[in-house]
Amino acid sequence: MAVYLKFLTQTDVSTRLAVNSDRLGNFFPAFEEGKYNQVLDVRDENGKNWGFVLCIRQGQYEKPVISQATWRPFVVEKQAEVGDEVEFSRKTDGASGSECRYKIRLIKKEEKEVMENEEKKEVMKNEEKKVMLFGKNIA
Repeated sequence: MAVYLKFLTQTDVSTRLAVNSDRLGNFFPAFEEGKYNQVLDVRDENGKNWGFVLCIRQGQYEKPVISQATWRPFVVEKQAEVGDEVEFSRKTDGASGSECRYKIRLIKKEEKEVMENEEKKEVMKNEEKKVMLFGKNIA
């Protein structure tokens, strides 16, 4: 399963989601010649479907974005904020690998900090364990 992660910027939250150009054709589907937008059917962690419109500029610099009209409702519903992280995942179906299913998940900044703190505590806890042999700590 392929994953695309992005920390949300002010523009991502207030207007549209900017997508790295190197993700076109690599993670997101490539555009057919002469086409400048396509609908991505994406499902969130609650099973809700989102029809995001992925657009590119005409000309040399594509600068892909998910359009404001389809992105903003997601931002509003999920209460996304600057610093939160959006995770797109892609699972390829079928023997040919031509069909893809996309999922999206918003990771709130606070949630990520809690997860990181829990991981740090677990590491510290493991480091603090004593290994006793005949009543002596050999760790």
